[in-house]
Amino acid sequence: MKLFKIELALPVAAISAFFLFVLSASAGTYYVSHAGASGNPGTEESPVDTIAAALALCVSGDDEIVIEKSDAPYFADDLLVSQKVVIRSATGIPEDVVVTPTTGTKKRVFQLNHAAATLNGLTVSGGTISGGDVRGANVLVGSNGGIVENCIIRNGANNGEMSSKGSGGAIALQGPGRVSNCVITNNVAGKLNDCGAVCIMGAGLVENCFVAWNSTAGNMAGKEIDGSGITARNG
Repeated sequence: MKLFKIELALPVAAISAFFLFVLSASAGTYYVSHAGASGNPGTEESPVDTIAAALALCVSGDDEIVIEKSDAPYFADDLLVSQKVVIRSATGIPEDVVVTPTTGTKKRVFQLNHAAATLNGLTVSGGTISGGDVRGANVLVGSNGGIVENCIIRNGANNGEMSSKGSGGAIALQGPGRVSNCVITNNVAGKLNDCGAVCIMGAGLVENCFVAWNSTAGNMAGKEIDGSGITARNG
């Protein structure tokens, strides 16, 4: 019986490219750019055009969304992030990526509800909420937690009518969330609200942040109004 030995000689470059493709496919990194389109795969060469479209692609449970620098804002309307994902600017500079509600709408910008749901290096601006029992005009960190770091949080307006105290013109922390190394300015809690900038309602942490020029303009039916900056409740 004759034995045949078959050898396949593949160029080293081809092998390297194959493994690079496998690693890239499993990395779970998706790109957002105004030059992208909603039906794109979200690669750096073929990005999607909205943060929501990129979030829909995140299925690995350990993903990253990278937003390209732009002079025009990106839109997010009360976008719920309930899995382990980092949403960050490509440059790491908050001024390079501004995220607001869609023009003409009055909505919160982000909801985070996972311990590893993270906003990093973004400017989150212009969230406006109203109605009953609402918290966090720009960002609401839910009972499962979330992280906001190296961000600018500004120009939020909480005009809700709270059934109890605790709102937050910029951010509300309902669970074990963390806000660190952020600039939090020019947010307001009005109507039946307090906590002009950040309201901590659980085991949340705010550290190394610059908090200024926020205000509380509410009137809680003659009750005490607390905290134009940071207010901690039950924490």
